[in-house]
Amino acid sequence: MHTDEAKWISGKILSLHLSKGSRVLNVGSSTQEFRINHQPHIDLFVFRPLRERGIQVIHQDIKEAAGVNFVGDLTDGDSLSRLKDLRCNLVLCNNLLEHLADRAPLLEALREIVPPGGYLILTGPFEYYKHMDPIDTMYRPSISDLGALFPDMDLLDSALIDAGTVWRSFSKHPMGLAKLLIRVALPFWKHRGWITAVHKLLWLFRRRTIACVLLQNQ
Repeated sequence: MHTDEAKWISGKILSLHLSKGSRVLNVGSSTQEFRINHQPHIDLFVFRPLRERGIQVIHQDIKEAAGVNFVGDLTDGDSLSRLKDLRCNLVLCNNLLEHLADRAPLLEALREIVPPGGYLILTGPFEYYKHMDPIDTMYRPSISDLGALFPDMDLLDSALIDAGTVWRSFSKHPMGLAKLLIRVALPFWKHRGWITAVHKLLWLFRRRTIACVLLQNQ
């Protein structure tokens, strides 16, 4: 997740005026280490304000790790049933769809989890390089494509976030470029990571954008 993307998500959450005690489900949350140390802007802009307002955040992932408080697969019947029972007021699904070989089961699960009147914030790369985690299907939906995934929900807001170029990111962290060049020179070490590095280098001066939508279930 990019910083401007996190800020957009934060702004949309604040606009919903969720009350104390509300529940927010973060689908495909990854670990606490990732959210706080690897990409600290995620916790700073999205989750810390929720905690400070007394809103419960449920981080869901299929892998058990620190910071994951609901371990389970949304496409599994038992996990889906337990999540539906939580009646989360808001569901976040960010930068996940491009990493699924079959998106349909997750999309169906999201339709069931978001209760009537509940909200869904969905984001994903629109113009972006191939990044393996562990796969990247190169699914790059536009804003209208994301909205069309949920025809029974109302599109309340949307944005195409400019994430800048890879070069702009390296201008703030110059050692990153050196590490990238070294990584490209090591194709036999963790090959998926090498694929990501090569595509990142090819996109050094290309503009990256993220499609974001806020939906409400009818």
